[in-house]
Amino acid sequence: MNKRLGIFFFYDKDGIVDSYITHYLSKMKFFCNELCAVINGKLTQDGYKKLSKYCKHILIRQNSGLDATAYKYGIEYYGYKKLALFDELILFNFTCFAPIFDLKPMFKKIKKKKCDWWGLYICTMNEPYIKGEHLPSFFVAYRKTLLKSPYFKKYWDTLKEIKTYNDSVLYHEQRQTPFFDAAGFKRDVAFDLKKYDINATKDYWPLSKADLLLKNEHFPFLKRRNFYIENGQTNTALIKNIIDFLKYETKYNIHLIEENILRTQDVDSLDSTKVSKIKRLKRKILYLLSLNKSKKEYYKRKIIQNINSHDFKKLLNGLF
Repeated sequence: MNKRLGIFFFYDKDGIVDSYITHYLSKMKFFCNELCAVINGKLTQDGYKKLSKYCKHILIRQNSGLDATAYKYGIEYYGYKKLALFDELILFNFTCFAPIFDLKPMFKKIKKKKCDWWGLYICTMNEPYIKGEHLPSFFVAYRKTLLKSPYFKKYWDTLKEIKTYNDSVLYHEQRQTPFFDAAGFKRDVAFDLKKYDINATKDYWPLSKADLLLKNEHFPFLKRRNFYIENGQTNTALIKNIIDFLKYETKYNIHLIEENILRTQDVDSLDSTKVSKIKRLKRKILYLLSLNKSKKEYYKRKIIQNINSHDFKKLLNGLF
């Protein structure tokens, strides 16, 4: 195995490390000699304990600069001379549920390719963004030839101040590919998804075609944004396709998704009618099933105290 370092960027407004994170790190640990976590903002004691199981270093910094500045922070923590001792540096983050499928085929395939750095796939953007190809920044790997080059340091030294999500896209994600292209470094990708990229002007296919990427391409990364609830709306048809596929065609534990989404998203906003209150409580109960026995009993008593429906009490007793 190549000597790899993985720098993992993490942010949660409450500082909570859900189980999908530890699952992801446990799988990445197999492919990396060393892991380092860079945290923007706060981290609970429990979260620190969970990350410590997989990460040699846990760096907690202010919540600013989003992913790009956090990566830079981790890179500068190690220093460029030390990074050049690794065969490969992987920058990856918390924004996806992964791996849905075994990562061994991906690493085996990409190992055979002669390149200086690689990503998961090519994404083409048009105005008002930077026109052209780029490698998405949620999982990027740099090989020794690039790590040893002064251009790698130059890239991070010239990173502009990042204040917003759009800043991160413009000043890092979309800037990185043309920067290293111009310097003569060769890039490659682990997955050939060009047929989806053809319609890049119409929609953001990595999200809108997420179910097809899983089913047809066995793409092992599922963006959390697929499950986001905005203004009381979400793509229910897409989510159903994804969940059905995960349940019946993969070994990925969907409770890892439920735990995080039910905690971080405003599920109540999906339906504010009186009738839906029971349905919403049922959804919230799903992730409680993975708690330990004492916590199950605590939440069971607390919920039953606030519910008048005799039938729902019976349902809760059946679940627990």
